[in-house]
Amino acid sequence: MILQNYVILLFLLLFSNFYSQNTIQQNINLLTEHSSLKNASVSFLAIDLDNGDTIASHNPYKSQAFASNNKLFSTASALEMIGPNYRPKTRIYINGNIDVDSTLIGDLWIRGGCDVSLGSVKYNGYKNALHFLDDWVELIKKNGINKITGNVYADGSDFGYDGAPNGWTWSDLGNAYGAASSGVCFHDNMMELYFKTGKAGTKSKLIKTLPELPGLKFNNYISAANISYDGAYIYGGPFSSVRYGKGILPENKSSFMVKSSMPDPAFQLIYELNKKLIENKIMDSIKVTNEKKIKKPRYSDLNLLFTYEGEKIKSIIKYTNTYSVNFFAEGLVQL
Repeated sequence: MILQNYVILLFLLLFSNFYSQNTIQQNINLLTEHSSLKNASVSFLAIDLDNGDTIASHNPYKSQAFASNNKLFSTASALEMIGPNYRPKTRIYINGNIDVDSTLIGDLWIRGGCDVSLGSVKYNGYKNALHFLDDWVELIKKNGINKITGNVYADGSDFGYDGAPNGWTWSDLGNAYGAASSGVCFHDNMMELYFKTGKAGTKSKLIKTLPELPGLKFNNYISAANISYDGAYIYGGPFSSVRYGKGILPENKSSFMVKSSMPDPAFQLIYELNKKLIENKIMDSIKVTNEKKIKKPRYSDLNLLFTYEGEKIKSIIKYTNTYSVNFFAEGLVQL
């Protein structure tokens, strides 16, 4: 909050030039000489792009951690190289034939297009985030398939997925802000963990996850406390169903949500689509194979069933910079 206040103060000081005789340099000096910032590290440089002259500066060559300012470079590059109106695409193929009874004798393939907006809670809210699966089921039916005898596979190899870039810390990987983008991604590659808490000092209880994570092994060290905020942290690596929870949550809550990263988005998407297909009697049982254990097909030999488009790049960029969405920024770099 203190940092936000100083950012607002800087903004007001700079733009006060329109209403006073103070120069930008004078305002920067006023800010940096403030007693509250005596131990702060401040670097500032403003240049006139028409002639290259320096308008104002303060320690302009001092190295600083860019933090989320890096998103400006990622989003500007995406805008320039991909274009504002491009929509990431998820393509659904069939490997086999549809017989006279509308039965697919073969498999369904999901070819990921690194669509970070697919099933995103930023666009759809938590309640409706997975409604795209209903769209997919309807599109499958409209394309003449009422039954599938084979499996559903997900392939994100066009963009790759190592689980997380090298150098990411253990304390970040399990949390939602540490969710890495991937060729196959949905629901912000994020899990919702719901906890029930009792009186302060007692252990919380994990009651459910959304999406449902089969085989989850949750080691719970989260307790209730007399607080009103989320003080819990989730630990766990990519492709692992083992998760650890530490910290504190508000006491006496019947269902308090904590967000974590999704261990294996491709696996999770197959699992969720399988459930929808079974619900609609298109498949009889859940069959899930990890994408790292499958051989990528030659898509020119498969039949494209339909293409599902995501949000426009300019919209994704707006959300990225407005709400500082790490996951969106990572996805734009992969695109």
